[in-house]
Amino acid sequence: MKRGLVWLALVALIAGGIWVNWYARHRAVTPPAPPAPTPEPLTLAAPFLAAAPGKLSPDDSVWQRIQPVTIPLTFQVLMIPWGKSDKGPVEVRAFHDGRTLYLLLEWSDSTEDRGGPRVEDLADAAALMFPLQAEQTASLMMGFLGRVNIWHWKANWDEEVWGQPPTYTAYSDVYPFENDPTFYPARAAGNLRAANPRKSAVEDILSEGPGSITAKEKQVVSGRGRWRDGRWAVVVTRALTTPEAIDFQFAPGQRNHMALAVWDGARGEKGSRKSISEWVWLELGAPPAAEAANTSTGSSR
Repeated sequence: MKRGLVWLALVALIAGGIWVNWYARHRAVTPPAPPAPTPEPLTLAAPFLAAAPGKLSPDDSVWQRIQPVTIPLTFQVLMIPWGKSDKGPVEVRAFHDGRTLYLLLEWSDSTEDRGGPRVEDLADAAALMFPLQAEQTASLMMGFLGRVNIWHWKANWDEEVWGQPPTYTAYSDVYPFENDPTFYPARAAGNLRAANPRKSAVEDILSEGPGSITAKEKQVVSGRGRWRDGRWAVVVTRALTTPEAIDFQFAPGQRNHMALAVWDGARGEKGSRKSISEWVWLELGAPPAAEAANTSTGSSR
């Protein structure tokens, strides 16, 4: 009897060991897969071209020498009012001549919105953003990640600078508080020209987050837009370097982070309601040695 119990216990022990071994091999929890690496940002090459266009024009033949980069957009959802739907991608071309950076932005838009006499007549707009602090690699919502320099092209300013000035005194813009006398006393009084005589269709501004938009005292960015056949084409230019420390500075042979935003006036987009991109690398090509010497000495080509 006792011997039978011993044999029974031994068989149970062996069976238990076999089951534990099987369970360990077949039922063990598989460790989670490591997180997928963050995709590398797109790179927009800005090669050196000695033959820069003499005028700001989206139709200059020089742009045909440059391969565009398609940058996707999505509407921001971190701050109300959220975007209604994202715009299509923006095709961007860029180059420099050793002194000036030139960018061409093109995107589809079924309507040409340049603002109007009514407050609800909003203008189309686009912006380029460059970080002024240490580069961040986190997902961005334009202006949320510290101090940035923004070049903000506005279709209503474009019409005023390059076309016929509007005859109305009401003014529609893409930022809030435009009619607040605390910020724009002359404009609130109906004197648009006295409030801000336009010298460029691009506003050079600083931001440290939503609601902290500040126009720079010295406006150093130029731009011009053209709408044709359901598509905007906007040229934006600025000197590679400026005397002001608060400006973003560029150097041939370096790459810097850049982001894009687009507003659609017909969809009621203004302020935080916009379509945005993720970070993109803007990589300025190094000029040939001879051209680099001419650029550094300021000699003409």
